[in-house]
Amino acid sequence: MGSDFPIRLLCLTVVILGSSLVAVIAGLVSWSIEPGVGRAIVTGAVAFAGSAPLIFGAITYLTKREA
Repeated sequence: MGSDFPIRLLCLTVVILGSSLVAVIAGLVSWSIEPGVGRAIVTGAVAFAGSAPLIFGAITYLTKREA
């Protein structure tokens, strides 16, 4: 059994990149509906905060040893 640090770091990177993609898309959609920088930033932040636990939970579920 080696160190799990590289795998955990890879999972964290996937979560951050996936959530960032969701946040950018949500911010662009918000901007296209109503051009406002503040609203677009808040929409992106909420999308990031909402999608990060979901992606992390999915990765955790898929990498369980029992599954």
